[in-house]
Amino acid sequence: MIGERMTRGSMVTLLVLVVLASLAGALLAASSGSVVPLLIPAAVLAVPVLGRRVLSDPVWVLCLFLLVVVNLDFFKVGATGLTLDVLLSSALLWALLVRGLLGDQPVRLDAVQKLFLFFLAVTFLSCLIGVAPVQSIKRWGRDLQYAVFLIFLLSVPLGPRKTKWIVGAVIASSLIPCLLGLAALFVDLPALYGQPTPVGGGREVDRLTVTLSHPVTLALYLGVTATLTLGCLLDGRWFRRIWLCPVLALQLLILFRTYGRTGWAAFLVALVALLWLRGHRRMLLAGLPAALVWLYFAVPSFTGRWSMALEGGQENSMLWRLGLWNHALGLFPDRPLFGSGPGTFIDYVAYGKGFSAHQTWVGLLIETGVLGTVAFLVLQIAVGRALWRRHREEGPRGSPLPGVMLAVWWGFFAASFTAYVYSLPAVMVYFWTMVALALRRPAGTGAAGEPG
Repeated sequence: MIGERMTRGSMVTLLVLVVLASLAGALLAASSGSVVPLLIPAAVLAVPVLGRRVLSDPVWVLCLFLLVVVNLDFFKVGATGLTLDVLLSSALLWALLVRGLLGDQPVRLDAVQKLFLFFLAVTFLSCLIGVAPVQSIKRWGRDLQYAVFLIFLLSVPLGPRKTKWIVGAVIASSLIPCLLGLAALFVDLPALYGQPTPVGGGREVDRLTVTLSHPVTLALYLGVTATLTLGCLLDGRWFRRIWLCPVLALQLLILFRTYGRTGWAAFLVALVALLWLRGHRRMLLAGLPAALVWLYFAVPSFTGRWSMALEGGQENSMLWRLGLWNHALGLFPDRPLFGSGPGTFIDYVAYGKGFSAHQTWVGLLIETGVLGTVAFLVLQIAVGRALWRRHREEGPRGSPLPGVMLAVWWGFFAASFTAYVYSLPAVMVYFWTMVALALRRPAGTGAAGEPG
């Protein structure tokens, strides 16, 4: 619980943070020409005043955040360029930092958390010496948020009931975008679609984005939530299957209508891994190939979408990606150690108009250099190993989360070679939250917890 009084050290730390927030607000205000960043110090002071009461038990706040944040990138805050998800994420980030500052719960960092903090330290240096420090620090703040969520969820007392709340909130978060997507299939709602894309033969199809920024972002987000839903459905202990079945069907329908091949591939890899880890070998060896054969022959747009990566001509997306990566790697020797700074790939590489890296490792090499790329790779390997150990420890009668998130981890690692997966806030906030829950140990085994 949060202490009733702030210690002298806490007060000094808070004062330092207020001073830093004032400097950051002034810098952002000067660079953006907006007065909104000048309100940052007021927010920094307001949260401690309210936070000790509001966040004395913050799990329900986190659940509400996870329930709605995926939809808030759709809403802009006037002419500031800010979106509601950024504001809400920043407020929750600061609130959790304050709770940790004022609380008496000890924080014991494991290998994954230490490696995450090391990655943050390396990439912060990339921000300072990069080509656009202010832009990079804003992007770096997202990774800081994920690290705070990870550390918070691994240290706060959290029993099975509250764990179930958070898992339910993540699954339920897909209902708003999926129901909006379903409505868009029957009613003309242009705001919920992205740019049409051609499939085999030159025919164009409409790709759902709903409240997210891009169809592939929506597809990868559904890759997390659909795998989690399927894992809970196969387990059958946390939620009723009669509710999970229609939710999963809706998620898969919207996932298909994104026409996001990277999202499709990520989910397929996660599906194979999940079925294998849970011992459903017959379903994997018989049902999955039959479903893919049916899609190949019965759904021409599915086949046509994949053919674009193989056929010749200007529509060959793989050749286009190879050109982008070749151009980007030509700039790597200019900044080999720390890169150009997080979030600068589009402007720094300047390959066409507004094209991101479309590949995690090329993007990391350009933005964070060799040091940042190696640090992130080591972090991901540590996450995969930790999830595997927790899955082995839990066994068939334990929590399904380690196996589910290990499957998602494999899916995202595969997708990282054709998309900058780990830079997508609408995806990563759910990924890291669920990784933290999966890595938690039951009460009485050395991790924070509470009786059932």
